Amino acid sequence: MERYEDVVSPFYAAISAEFGSQTLNFPTSFDLIARALRILDDPNSSVKDYTRLVQSDPVLLAKVLRMANSALFNGTGEEIVSAFEAVQRLGSKKIRCLAFLIMMDQVRQDTRTAKLKRIANIIWKHSIDIGCASYSFAKHLHICDPDEAYLSGLMIDIGQFFIISKLSNYPDIVKNEEFCIKLITSSHLSV
Repeated sequence: MERYEDVVSPFYAAISAEFGSQTLNFPTSFDLIARALRILDDPNSSVKDYTRLVQSDPVLLAKVLRMANSALFNGTGEEIVSAFEAVQRLGSKKIRCLAFLIMMDQVRQDTRTAKLKRIANIIWKHSIDIGCASYSFAKHLHICDPDEAYLSGLMIDIGQFFIISKLSNYPDIVKNEEFCIKLITSSHLSV
């Protein structure tokens, strides 16, 4: 019988080396988040910078335009077709939330096995539940900005998505569901 430590040690060695080199190899969707955070967290960024970010990712652009044209954000009923107008209407906090949702959804859908897809779906639902609960508590208790609370709730499982995105290269871990779940749940905080 294989021991957990023996099976997961190559994964830990690879991740440790990657963290040590400070050149993380993120999946494309994580790269979107890194770029979004650099731009959205920079106090010198402008609406034009946010617009360039949105235009750089077709999925993000489509979701931003859809959200800006939703009944919630488009009270006039006049359709918004430009990224600039959509970004102005939504603001950076909502764009940040959309970027995280897109990244998590892409990892969830891009898993290589049915087992990883099932686990990713469970984590996805948990993240959405925590995000919604965080938003609701913040809105009703007035303890912080509800959008920031939502984003914080979404990010609770971000390390688990990163681990899942790397696991397809480790079939020995994936084939043992107990090891796979233990690795995801015990290591995500360090990620």
